[in-house]
Amino acid sequence: MDFVLLTPDPEGAKFLLMNRDVYKKSVLVAPDVAQILTKHVLGLNGEDWKRHRSVVNNGFVTSAYKSYYPAFNQMTQRFISKLPLEVDFNISPLLSKFTLDLLGQSIFQYDFNNLNHEEDPNYKAYQTLFNASTSSFTVLLTQLFPHYFHLLPLAITKTYLKALSTIKALFDKVIQTHQTSKLQRQDVLENLLASHNARTLSDVELYSNIWVLFLAGHETTSTALSYAFYELAKNQDIQEKLRQVVLKEIPEEDGVPQMESMLDPPPYLDAFVKENLRHHPPAPFAPSRKCDHDLHFNGQPCLLGRGWGLTYGASTTIHSTGRTPLHSNQRGSYQRTGRDTTNLLTCPSRWDQDSALGMISQR
Repeated sequence: MDFVLLTPDPEGAKFLLMNRDVYKKSVLVAPDVAQILTKHVLGLNGEDWKRHRSVVNNGFVTSAYKSYYPAFNQMTQRFISKLPLEVDFNISPLLSKFTLDLLGQSIFQYDFNNLNHEEDPNYKAYQTLFNASTSSFTVLLTQLFPHYFHLLPLAITKTYLKALSTIKALFDKVIQTHQTSKLQRQDVLENLLASHNARTLSDVELYSNIWVLFLAGHETTSTALSYAFYELAKNQDIQEKLRQVVLKEIPEEDGVPQMESMLDPPPYLDAFVKENLRHHPPAPFAPSRKCDHDLHFNGQPCLLGRGWGLTYGASTTIHSTGRTPLHSNQRGSYQRTGRDTTNLLTCPSRWDQDSALGMISQR
């Protein structure tokens, strides 16, 4: 087992993540997964990473966002129609279904129709793979038996491989549906398929990037929304203020918010989203890395030697970064002010570059 360095300090995290040529990503998974789902933009290094990034980035520009927008509105209406009225209920499962349907319609031009199904085998397979990737027992097995995990006579292995086969079949169906669609849209999947057809991406790289978009675009969004609803329910004065801002500053056309207002949201809405992400980071980890050289930071003695592992990962570490004794007087600028004991949305100027004290309620 490798030594692991965890850093909650923003400067330490920046040092680690920016020196990607020295501290390269190193992902250890079972061989069956490695053959399908690991050659993606989040797990590669150097020129391979740049090649994948150039393909994926084109799906996250203004023209692409505009092409996704009708699907956003359609799926939002579907989600709202499923909300029960005047009763207490757990919103997280609905949000998980909603974000999967939203991802399918916008990025993949494919309707998973998960909001209308109680039990979906594809979603169950996804949950199996996702839970396995965060399970200490499964991670331990892949570390102890990296080349033989798929041969282990265990129920967890059989379930895992069955789920992997189901996801692979789903991706085949998504690709086929996208290729036969008459819609012309410069979305992420269109760019991936074009690069695959031009042999810029291999089969494994194509499936791997579909998987990482599936994972990163669905689970993280669902988690962030769940925490946002929780904070709004707990802080109803902020909820009401945010509601008034949305009604006043986001114009509608035929009952649909205008696209331009989504690309340039009101400052209060923008601040709420950022502060929610600071307090409740939805991404549990960043890819682990291996040192190519001895690690020195700020002139300190060697912390990790060549070949050792290091990570800016684990939910506690990313969570701690947002709660270090730092305060922001203006966007992107931090200064130390002592321990951060604030609750959500209690620092008026944290995200306000003009220090407008009314932007976030002071408690």
